[in-house]
Amino acid sequence: MWWHAAVANFSRNDMTGNHDLHLLAELSASIDTAQQAFQRAADEAFSRLETIDPDFVAALLELFERRQAAASYLARIQFDDESNAYATLAAGKRDRILELLASVKHGIF
Repeated sequence: MWWHAAVANFSRNDMTGNHDLHLLAELSASIDTAQQAFQRAADEAFSRLETIDPDFVAALLELFERRQAAASYLARIQFDDESNAYATLAAGKRDRILELLASVKHGIF
């Protein structure tokens, strides 16, 4: 197939320079650092949410089973022009999030 040749050609021509591989490794490390910082912030927001609305957090944990997965989901998902679900909750739109969670729970999204 044509893509086998394209991948092989890319591998031979573009990934052989040590400089390119070093730069790629640096970028990978930057991504890892950013992902760790993101997860820490999401975990902290989730912990604060738990003190504010333990019933809501219980519903999330029932759906996601793991705190880290629920925290990350809320930090990534966007609603109504808000940057993430935590911002949506802070704007007083709890019901909007609950509607989505009900859809996700039933496989409708």
